[in-house]
Amino acid sequence: MEKTNSGPGVSVLMAVWQAEKTLERAINSILSQSYTNFEFLIVDDASTDNTGNILARSAENDSRVHVFTNQRNIGLTSSLNFLLDNASGNFIARMDADDIALPNRLQEQVDYLKTHKEYAGCGSWVADIHNPRKILRMPADDTAIRKSMICGNSFIHPSIVLRRDFLVAHNIRYNESYPIAQDYELWARILPVARMTNIPKVLLRYNQSGDRLTARKRALQLTYTRKIRRKFLKRLFPQPEIQTILQKEQFTVTDINTLNRFLKPLPQHSFQKKLNPEFLYALWHSLSRYGLYTLWIFISHYAFASNGLSFQQRKKILLRHFFPGRYKRLL
Repeated sequence: MEKTNSGPGVSVLMAVWQAEKTLERAINSILSQSYTNFEFLIVDDASTDNTGNILARSAENDSRVHVFTNQRNIGLTSSLNFLLDNASGNFIARMDADDIALPNRLQEQVDYLKTHKEYAGCGSWVADIHNPRKILRMPADDTAIRKSMICGNSFIHPSIVLRRDFLVAHNIRYNESYPIAQDYELWARILPVARMTNIPKVLLRYNQSGDRLTARKRALQLTYTRKIRRKFLKRLFPQPEIQTILQKEQFTVTDINTLNRFLKPLPQHSFQKKLNPEFLYALWHSLSRYGLYTLWIFISHYAFASNGLSFQQRKKILLRHFFPGRYKRLL
């Protein structure tokens, strides 16, 4: 067990609402960690079920558990910022009320960050809580993470551990204008200034069904994720030509040609050049109109000479032309 005189090594943050069915299991998975020098900060976001009683009992049985209660429901983003303000650990770990942390999770991540000072934080692979053989293998390589962020999320939020001193030094916290996709927005601000990774081991059993959204929230999430992707690309590509493209509400083939002209002369080893296929794919997947002209341009210049596009990406772009209503634009 790690001992310090300055407080806990890790602050585990968990915001809960109406979580009576899975909460005790999630709490026990943290309290059973092989790494024991932590504080477990939990905020109840005005639950009306048995959540409050479960939390009170946990705090009574283990002094590492600190429970806060919101008098009204303020949402996940604001609740997490409240917990960040009350955290005192060297590292910030996230946890959700419907997941299970494997016993060595905190030890593995703390040890990794102590020996890899170049990273501001790390996540891990996760296994589906209902089917442990189904593993989400999140990217570990820095370029792969940045590529993945252009079209999706590179991290599983409750698997994350971050350095608190990094967050404080850069004044980074959750953006409260994002009621959902707040984790994606956070990574989009961290990655342009620091490196993160995923440990290629399963350290969490993850409840994917907990991510299911209503049709209204799904539409809202699409709006927020498109906004986040654009901001992320603006941070990575500060050049005026690319900024002009990303300011547009509607994209055309002309924008794709502009991107190619800008990226073509860049050195192969430059990170912007490495991100080109994902950026190109996102633009092709977000055109304002699809028709015979865009199809002809794509088949002539991209369908066979891939320009870095994978087979699956080219296939999806072709399908987008034939079934434009089936797929949602990325940007």
